[in-house]
Amino acid sequence: GLKLLLFQLEHLLELHLPKLAIHLARLDLQPFLYATSWFVTLLVNFLPESDATIAMDQLVTALSCAHTLPPTPCEVDTSSTTNMNDRIHFQTSATAQGWATIFKIILLALTYMASDIIQLDFDGTLRLLQNF
Repeated sequence: GLKLLLFQLEHLLELHLPKLAIHLARLDLQPFLYATSWFVTLLVNFLPESDATIAMDQLVTALSCAHTLPPTPCEVDTSSTTNMNDRIHFQTSATAQGWATIFKIILLALTYMASDIIQLDFDGTLRLLQNF
């Protein structure tokens, strides 16, 4: 899900835009801080409304569990997600090429913005990336 997309983005940045990746790492600016909204917007637009609601509920649960100190186990009700998971798997398989295209667009945009981003501090970088 979302964690995989954020993981992929981080590693694509390291591979294709190493200077930007180093800058973001020095600022300790993790992808979940700026790119979550990018992917949530895309996921919500791809899913039917009922499935999007379930996915958002699970996302909120996962994010709230991930940011507790110490981390707490997440309890997710999977009873309503069985059919949705089947549909998402089909949609994900069918749109794998679409995600590759989305990553290419993100990398292209970040390539054009990289020289500006590298000049910014944490707050400026975060603000620019969140408004991307």
